[in-house]
Amino acid sequence: MKGHHHRRRNSAVRLFVATWVFIAALCTAAVLTTWATTSDEPVHSARPPPPRLDDTRRAVALALAPCAPEMQLCTAVTRDPFPRATGTAKDATVTAEMRSVLGRTLATIRDDGAGDLRPAPAPRATCVVPTRDGTFAQRLAAWAAQQAPGRVVFTVADANYAEYMADARLDTSRTFGTNLLVVALDEAAAVAACAAGCAVVRFGGGKGKDAIYEAKYGTLHLLLSLKRDATFREMDVWHLRDPAAGTKEADVVFSVHQDNPYNINAGWIHARGGVDTARLFEDLVKYLKLNPKAFDQQVLNCMVSVSSARDECDAKGVAAQDPILRRWTTPPARVTHATIGPDV
Repeated sequence: MKGHHHRRRNSAVRLFVATWVFIAALCTAAVLTTWATTSDEPVHSARPPPPRLDDTRRAVALALAPCAPEMQLCTAVTRDPFPRATGTAKDATVTAEMRSVLGRTLATIRDDGAGDLRPAPAPRATCVVPTRDGTFAQRLAAWAAQQAPGRVVFTVADANYAEYMADARLDTSRTFGTNLLVVALDEAAAVAACAAGCAVVRFGGGKGKDAIYEAKYGTLHLLLSLKRDATFREMDVWHLRDPAAGTKEADVVFSVHQDNPYNINAGWIHARGGVDTARLFEDLVKYLKLNPKAFDQQVLNCMVSVSSARDECDAKGVAAQDPILRRWTTPPARVTHATIGPDV
């Protein structure tokens, strides 16, 4: 028993000594750290150089690129301030840094500063919504006849986008130096567009997929047949600059998907006025009406793709040898086209 108590006492002594040695080491480290941080030597922080303007613009574009098909589906978190443009709308991400840059960019297309996109104002007493007289083609032609010559920038919208009309108009004015024409699918869109100061033409042909195709591509066909250059922009597209600025030699300019640059994204289209470009979109509307299950972007891709891709078109359900499409799927090409990515 005596030896047992002696061993326990020795163990307690060793534990006591070890504890004080550990405490002394901590104190020494603290003193050294304090000395190092209070030294007269200058402290050099490894701050990265400020980003260049082009890098910032590209970073914003890349962060938003995966959102291009449906901006409202995007979330807003990521670990990389300059994210690689991969993934889908579900995992599209924007960092706090990118959100700040985006906020500053959006501030230039708004008239009340940074923050959430503001709702459209109440209709003004001086705002007169255009009538429904005549056909859509007649209404659009009458509107165009009252406008100065030049490029027309338009969108197609329904009530779901009513509160964003003012911001879309400001974005269009800032980027293209012209007003935004809204082809309104319903009354709420027409009233909101009018209240925001946009030009308005009622469509009046419904709100389903077929109606949207006709409103979108039919407007392109009609404007181009009037020899007016025309740009279609969806309501969830926001511009850093004019994407068509460097593609003046092409008859038609299409945006493409960030994760698939070989397929057209029909959310942004620009075309030069003329017979051939007008016929391209006229035939597209005809084909889509006769083939209600067809997807417009796949049809467009086949109409302007090289002849080696015809088998792929047929595999996707687009009849490359259809009488309507044959003029476009058989060489030589009748229009020249260019594609631009979301980061342009």
